[in-house]
This record gives sequence, structure tokens and C-alpha cells, in this order.
Amino acid sequence: MWKSADEPQYTAKFMLASGALYQQLEPHPELLSVAKTGDWPTEGWSFLMRTADRRIFKIYFQRKAAHADISGALPNTEYKAQWFDPRTGAWSNAGGGSITSDSQGRIRIPALPNPAEDWALSLASN
Repeated sequence: MWKSADEPQYTAKFMLASGALYQQLEPHPELLSVAKTGDWPTEGWSFLMRTADRRIFKIYFQRKAAHADISGALPNTEYKAQWFDPRTGAWSNAGGGSITSDSQGRIRIPALPNPAEDWALSLASN
């Protein structure tokens, strides 16, 4: 019933996209404007991890997650933005391949490629 049992095989590909820096990721769900819309553990939640230097973000959106924006980014900074499909391990550009934070360090996340499915987003600045 739950196809998500096949998804863990791609976790390393998502997490290691930034090399060993994944070890510096810390959970920060409070940086999401909306972290949960459904009852745990059913569906509609999202989760965010970020490095302390605010250069790398990893965000997971479960199916039916509310559209969320994030805070806590470096102000006026361009981030390479890529969607990750946890079902296939495929990458695709988000927001044309880059997203720039505003002067307050907020980032408007583009719409999920398909809100009926789980998606992950990787943001990395130089």
C-alpha cells in the first residue's frame, strides 16, 4: 500500500549532493512557514534541515503538504535550487535552477512539481 518503502534507497543521493557537508545539517522545522497540515503521521507534513552557516537547506515535503516558504536564509543570496524525486532519485531544477532570498532571508518556495506526491528540495549557495 505504501510505495514510500522503496524510497530509502535514494536518501543517500539526496543527502550527499553537498558532499560531507550533510553532516552539518541541523533540524529547523520552525523555519518553514507551514510545517504540517494533516495529522501526524498520516500526510501533509514537511521538514527542514539547514547548516549553521545558512548555506545549505534540505527540505522534505510529504504529499498534500501545504505550500511553505522558509526563513533563516542568508539575506539577498542566490541559492541553487533543485527538486529531488524520492520515488526515482531524479533531480530537476526548481525556480529555473536558482532562487534568491529577500533582504530578510526569506525564500519563496516554488510550487511542488506534483502536490499529490512527496518531493524534496535542495538549496545551496556558493
